[in-house]
Amino acid sequence: MRLLHLLLLLILAGQTLAQQPPPLPQRQVSGVVRDSSGAVDIPQASVLLITPADTLSAVTNGDGIFVFEAVKSAEFTIVVRHMGYQPFLQRYLMNDTKPRLTLAPVLLHTAMQALSGVTIKGKTGPQMLGDTVQFWADDYIVRDYARLEELVKKLEGVSVDKDGNVLFMGQLLKKAMFNGIRYFGGDVKQLLKELPANIVERIQIIDDYGDQANAAGIKTGASTKSINIVSKKDKSVANLYDVTAEANLDARYNGHGYIKHIDGVHQLEVQGGAEKMPAGIIAGPPVGTISKTNAMQFTAGPAAGISGGRRQNAYGIFTYKNQFRQFLTYELYYNLQHKDNLELKDVVQQEYFPAGTLTTTTHQSATQRQTQHDGKGIFNAKLSANAQLNTTIGFKYSSDEQERNSNAVQAGLLQQGSLQHGTQSASRPELDLDLLYIQRFNHSKTTLTAGLCLLNAKDCREKNDEGAITSPDSSYHVLSEVNSRPLGYQAALTFTHPFNDRTTLQLKGDWQFRQVDYQQQFYNKLSAPQRVDSLSAGFTYTTIDNPIVAALKQRIGGKSILTAGLRLQQTWMKNLQARHRAKLFPELLYEYSNGMRTQFSFRYNGNAILPGMEEVLPIPDVSNPLNTIKGNPYLTPAAVHQFQARLARFLLRADLFFSVTAMYALTAGKVTPDITFHQNGSVMSRTTGFTNVNGDTKMQLYYNLTKSFTYRSLSLKLDGQLSRNRMMYLSQQVVNSTTSLMNNNALTAALTPWRWLDLQAAAGVDWSHGSDFAALNSTRSRFNLCGTIYLTPEWLIGFDVSKKLERSSDAALNRSPLIVGLNMEKRLFPRKNGVISFLVMDLLRQDRAVSRQLLFNGYRDIPTAQDSRFFLLQFSWSPQRWTGGRNAGKARRNDGSFVD
Repeated sequence: MRLLHLLLLLILAGQTLAQQPPPLPQRQVSGVVRDSSGAVDIPQASVLLITPADTLSAVTNGDGIFVFEAVKSAEFTIVVRHMGYQPFLQRYLMNDTKPRLTLAPVLLHTAMQALSGVTIKGKTGPQMLGDTVQFWADDYIVRDYARLEELVKKLEGVSVDKDGNVLFMGQLLKKAMFNGIRYFGGDVKQLLKELPANIVERIQIIDDYGDQANAAGIKTGASTKSINIVSKKDKSVANLYDVTAEANLDARYNGHGYIKHIDGVHQLEVQGGAEKMPAGIIAGPPVGTISKTNAMQFTAGPAAGISGGRRQNAYGIFTYKNQFRQFLTYELYYNLQHKDNLELKDVVQQEYFPAGTLTTTTHQSATQRQTQHDGKGIFNAKLSANAQLNTTIGFKYSSDEQERNSNAVQAGLLQQGSLQHGTQSASRPELDLDLLYIQRFNHSKTTLTAGLCLLNAKDCREKNDEGAITSPDSSYHVLSEVNSRPLGYQAALTFTHPFNDRTTLQLKGDWQFRQVDYQQQFYNKLSAPQRVDSLSAGFTYTTIDNPIVAALKQRIGGKSILTAGLRLQQTWMKNLQARHRAKLFPELLYEYSNGMRTQFSFRYNGNAILPGMEEVLPIPDVSNPLNTIKGNPYLTPAAVHQFQARLARFLLRADLFFSVTAMYALTAGKVTPDITFHQNGSVMSRTTGFTNVNGDTKMQLYYNLTKSFTYRSLSLKLDGQLSRNRMMYLSQQVVNSTTSLMNNNALTAALTPWRWLDLQAAAGVDWSHGSDFAALNSTRSRFNLCGTIYLTPEWLIGFDVSKKLERSSDAALNRSPLIVGLNMEKRLFPRKNGVISFLVMDLLRQDRAVSRQLLFNGYRDIPTAQDSRFFLLQFSWSPQRWTGGRNAGKARRNDGSFVD
């Protein structure tokens, strides 16, 4: 009987199993993250869902909810991280036949908790959160005492150009912030060189559309990139000090220092310095800690195209920021700059025209003494819970004295020589006022912002030019006095209104007014000064630019946002023959984000560009009789149409990142030079005018690929840029064009094979091709090996070896220098925050370069680095003290700022 019962039970169990549905191929998993009390939802928490097949990521919304779609396994692990809380880790084995799985609330604790279950080791990885790309500092390995710049260089998609500027996906980082607040003056290079890497929790790269657009949530026009450093919670307050000095036996010196305090919005900065050094030498690639610049810059180009001379500069900066009773924040800023420079240039310029080639060989010298005062007051007042008024009051004053001498010989179209001497003095006082009012409405989440900007300045300039044409002989001496008074204001209004959770109306309008009163007096000083009435006149140039944008922002599904609208741009140019113009441009922005690992965007925007005053000024400038410049009052605004597509993808499991950015710009009616040659007897001269020409195009492709290996002891980076430019110009009133192709590639490998050795190896190829002029064709290969040998924790040796191979149709550019830089340094004091170093640059004295600057119809070559080898004794002391301060127990926002 028992056997019969057992048989019946087995039959029934088999029928039940046969009726049970099969496991689903994928399912939705959702949950909510709260604090340990279970009553407070935690937004912006990072959530990872890990299965044997893949890893998914999400961020909790404002209600602390996260959702994963298309999860392929009912067995998974959940990892949750958020600032100020201990990580949460738990393994789940769920019903594999349910299409929707809701997890029990995830509770985050502020105290250390013992976690059971599986242990997962690995990096969090970069995250894409709307307009922000976020990197966790713990994912990257840096040395003790490392500066922030060493950490930033390791980030995926980040590159550094030859001038030390930091780019992300090919776009320049323009503003620096610390815990969501602008870092003193907002200088990115300053931020990266001053902060230590070990105080950083996260690094955020942000698309910034400006204060007014950010307040209203409007993404119109082009964005810029900002970097925000989120510090560790106990490293948010600091006192920073620095003293740095460099000197050698050739009267070259550089000394500067600063005292800084930072505590959220409370910031105090006092700094100053002075330097004297030869002009026209290559600044890098320096090695060692004190130089604080990138050793992988490939700086084969010169310092601003200068052959020699000296530079002597001094500066002082004061900044103070604070907050008054939670409703008013303010900033006081003052900057004093003084320059006393001598610049020498040896220039070979070649220009191509349909009638022939013009070659000009010139030796130039110029002295400049300039003093500039720049002051600013910024006041942000919280008028109510939903209203805010931001006010900026600024002033500038600059005085400038210059003296120029040149000796030029021309061959080809012009067969003559000339000597020129000129002096110029100028002063410019300037006042400006910026107002921004922000109003939010609780009941509808509607935002209204209004801005006003006023400018009042006066430009006083006196020029004294004289010269002689030596072949054939003809002298001139002209004195000109120029006074201009620019006056302008700008008013802006934005309005956003959400119809529902998916659709938002965006309106934006600007009114920009600018007026310049220009007065010019010319005197012929061959004998007694005589006023030239035909060249002495006054002119008032008034422009009004009135762009209006109306757009709808529509969320499509959970991953895409489409913003589409129209931009009406009206321009007026008074006192000119071309008065009113109205242009209508469509505006389009499509954004796609798949979780936190993939981003794609496509943008089109158009813009009208007004011609400058010097381009429309009907009064000719004959200060150089060999090249008279005359504006064209019939010019019209140019229309620029720009298309941009960008794709970025993080493959976390493969430690791989790649990004591609493509851009195409078409300029209709670009203001273009019109060059006409004249012959008066045996003297040849030219007149440069301006006209509107169609056909200017620019195409650019930027790509970046980063791959890391073995816990980031080896990483590879490929950066490249391909561009094609077509530029229009006129000669003898005939339209011509030049087309140039340029490609730059650099492959960099960073390797730490042993604890005592850091290596960076790089190879690059640059080439340019001018389809119209063979002389523009050149190829440059670059090979670099630099590294650091750590003899002890206090002693190190740094080296940088570069080999360059240049090939060009111009024999003057065929060169292959070997450049060697070395240094030895020792850390000082108990905290090891002092460094003394001996540095030698260009040991073999081969880094003498020729800078080739491309013109619209030719090129200009300037030899540089005539004194490339130098020795420096360096000293730096940078004590810093970091604490959590009074904010240690407060909650933080996603940008690192503390909740009051």
